[in-house]
Amino acid sequence: MAAAGKMTYEELEARLHETQDILTALRSHEVDAIIGDTDVAMVHLKEVEEALQAAKEELGLRVGERTAELDRVNQELHDTIEEQERIRRRLEDSERKYRELVENLRESEKRLLKAQQIAHIGTWEVDLENHTAWWSDETYHVLGLQPGQIEPGWEAMMSSTHPEDRDAAVQLLNDALENKRPFNVDHRIVHPSGEVRFVHNEAEIEVGPEGKPVRIMGILECITDRKRAQLKLEEYTSQLEDQAELLDLAYDMIFVHDMQGKIVFWNRGAEQAYGWTREEAHGQLSHRLLQTEYSEPLIRITARIIREGRWEGELMHTTRDGRQITVASRWALRRGPDGRPIAILEIDNDITDRKCAEQETTDAKRFAESIIHTIDECLVVLDAQLRVVSANRSFYETFKTTAEQVEGQPFHMFNKGRWDIPELRDKLRRVLSDNAGFKGHELECEAPDAEHKTLMLSAQPISGPADQPRMVLVVLQDISLQKQHEKQTQADKEQLSALTEELLLTEERQRQRIAAALHDSISQSLAFAKRELGVLERQTQGDMHKSLEEVCEQISQAIDQVRDLTLELAPSALYTLGLEAAIE
Repeated sequence: MAAAGKMTYEELEARLHETQDILTALRSHEVDAIIGDTDVAMVHLKEVEEALQAAKEELGLRVGERTAELDRVNQELHDTIEEQERIRRRLEDSERKYRELVENLRESEKRLLKAQQIAHIGTWEVDLENHTAWWSDETYHVLGLQPGQIEPGWEAMMSSTHPEDRDAAVQLLNDALENKRPFNVDHRIVHPSGEVRFVHNEAEIEVGPEGKPVRIMGILECITDRKRAQLKLEEYTSQLEDQAELLDLAYDMIFVHDMQGKIVFWNRGAEQAYGWTREEAHGQLSHRLLQTEYSEPLIRITARIIREGRWEGELMHTTRDGRQITVASRWALRRGPDGRPIAILEIDNDITDRKCAEQETTDAKRFAESIIHTIDECLVVLDAQLRVVSANRSFYETFKTTAEQVEGQPFHMFNKGRWDIPELRDKLRRVLSDNAGFKGHELECEAPDAEHKTLMLSAQPISGPADQPRMVLVVLQDISLQKQHEKQTQADKEQLSALTEELLLTEERQRQRIAAALHDSISQSLAFAKRELGVLERQTQGDMHKSLEEVCEQISQAIDQVRDLTLELAPSALYTLGLEAAIE
């Protein structure tokens, strides 16, 4: 059975169901139930089966095509669903970012409002085309109004402006609109309470495509505190200028600068020292004009002077001719009636020469110390409390110590306290009180190398200003070898004395022996000869008698000389008083 044309899927499916019913009837021998009793030709089972097979094949093809189409539709649907999911996620991400942006915008608006409240700055706009205006809440507050209390606008703002300043402000705005340029003006406003305050009004002009102004956008800042401080500063400056004649008499450099560092007063001493006139210095930043070199950061100095009200220190300034001078600077803070800092008074004293002298003194001190360190004696400087101020190298080497261990320590505590002698402390104190030194005080000490030393201590006052003794110079001389030599000399003297005494005794014994010999032999012989010559003299006469008489006289003289010599060699005091008294 051939098909007349291509059937639709629904027709094919109906034909298939019909064929299946016929086939089922044939198989169950119920053909009559299908074809009825009309004149229908005999249906052969084979043709039915062939038609059924063709229908199945056609159905398979159609099912395959429909399945492919369904797969394609499913894939397109899947892609559409994924795309919708991606779009949904992008939408959710965009909504999240939008909410974050809205939240950030709200936070920014809050911060802006808070900043405006803190800074007392309001914003305002005027739409010149639509004749509308807008004020921020802080603009109302600056004008002393509650938000929404009046309709915003330039006329409303000018109605709050002080009558004496209103015309000038209106004229500035008209000039700005005519010339299409920004404007700013400081003027007074009057609050509904009658209080007069100062504001800074600044705006820009927005120009449309046709070159005409279409919008004014501005800020309104309350500057009352700053303006009052400025007025106070001007008043204070005026007072200083009134006193300038007195300040000009001072030799010190005196000037005043505000809290921004701008010079508002400059005395004659500053003109002469730094080289700039009062007119040239006025309004200049002091640290830039003078190229100041600070001993510590300027911000730290400023914080300290605000906290304590004053500051002192040394600064390096550069004059107009390029010279650098060192000044001792004193700063004093000036506060307004409300307690806020408004100005700083600076008084400078040129100490360049003094610093040079101090440097020369330092160099001289170093030179002197270099010489002192070559001295073998130990040198120590003591203060009024007899504490060590400094010592030379010989002292440190002798006692095996350092400056860190010694300086500031009591002098009498050295050498394990062996120098803690009341007599020595009294002597050292009298050096200061009597302004007179002493010499020759001996000290015994044990050196770190366990060697016993004998030191000779001398002290002299070191005079300070007005010859007032402030310190004591102590000189310690090692006389250990000298003391050893003195001991040896004393021993030698004692030995010599013993030898001398022995010599004198020996000499005396010899003299006694000689005296005895003279007395016992020579004197007796002479006496016998004299006696015999006396006998002969009585027996002779004439010239012989005279000759014998002369001989007897000579013998008498000889006997007297021997007796005198005997007495000299062995005086009677020797036997009566002893050898020592006899010698004396």
